[in-house]
Amino acid sequence: MKLIHTSDWHLGRFLTGRSRAEEQRSFLNWLIDIMAEERADILLVAGDIFETPTPSNAAQQLYYNFLSLACTLCRLTVIIRGNHDSASLLSAPKELLKVLNVSVAGEPAENPEDSIIVLKDAPRAIICAFAYMADKTTILKHYSDVISLAEVKQKEILTEYGEKAPIIALAHLTVEGLSDDILGRYSALKEEAVELGELAARVDYFALGHIHSAFPVRAIPHLRYSGSPINMNPMKSSAGKKIVVAEFNGGLREIREIPVPVFQEIIVIEGSIQMVSDELKSLVSAGIKVWVLVKYSGTETYSEARETFNEIVKDSGVEVIDAERFSEPDISLDGETVDSRNPLRTFKRILEMKDVAEEDREELIAAFNEVLLSLNTLSPDTLLSDTL
Repeated sequence: MKLIHTSDWHLGRFLTGRSRAEEQRSFLNWLIDIMAEERADILLVAGDIFETPTPSNAAQQLYYNFLSLACTLCRLTVIIRGNHDSASLLSAPKELLKVLNVSVAGEPAENPEDSIIVLKDAPRAIICAFAYMADKTTILKHYSDVISLAEVKQKEILTEYGEKAPIIALAHLTVEGLSDDILGRYSALKEEAVELGELAARVDYFALGHIHSAFPVRAIPHLRYSGSPINMNPMKSSAGKKIVVAEFNGGLREIREIPVPVFQEIIVIEGSIQMVSDELKSLVSAGIKVWVLVKYSGTETYSEARETFNEIVKDSGVEVIDAERFSEPDISLDGETVDSRNPLRTFKRILEMKDVAEEDREELIAAFNEVLLSLNTLSPDTLLSDTL
């Protein structure tokens, strides 16, 4: 039996006002080709199908067009809700999608039986589908109850058919043991982390979503994130995105990763107007297609800088999608210099200096973000976590 594991599509996402629908459509078309090539039995999508709980019609069309093709290529597609998704929107067509062999877990099921999908015909498998749960205190009991029932069903299949059916789980959450290198500046996610080591030992493969990088957790091969298929953080390389293929013969036999092509190159150029202009000219001369985020220094206004950059890239595959002027740090708080071009960072530093309690900071920071957005001083993309 073979499965493909992916997650965190974030359909409907924008970057500085640019729709990412084309690269997301390209990814989904590529995934269809991979499914046909691999002849996978099961497709697992571990949450955050959409960017927002109220996705556009265009984003939903991408989703349903994909499902209409996927159902012809694999025996079962399993989709769970992520923290960005609307439970009601995902669940609404649930009964209709069953006809297409698509199983959707939009909300945590009260009855453990409702979280389990059993494939009794060969190749056999037992899938535990865990929709996103915000309450950390109830996750482990819910997961354990469902996996315990899956173990009972595994014994029943072994008795009836004489072979072991692998238990496969998928969930959308932060797992205990992730390093600061993985979490980046969002180390606060550690507070919501759940220890899955014991539960992971009871399943043959645990497909995770929520973190946008692909890796096994604490070097446990079968407890792994697939990561997002497109670059969610322009400050990082667009390369390195993956989907995961797992093969079973009773138990887990092999895990391998397939690199996802870069469908839209995004780079950041920083420097003076002249330095940025020279780099843009080099990109145009190279004849490549790329989106560019510019951070420039100098006295030029935003309009003047954009006019200069746009003239350089005119009629080429290079597109400057945003430009931001930066200056040297020039604000002092109690003798300490902070970054004047990052109001959010400055606000966090003020909270630290004022000894604001940790439990109060999250709410204050969220409110401050809303103020920044209302003043149009910060793009929504700047506030989006690379791990959420």
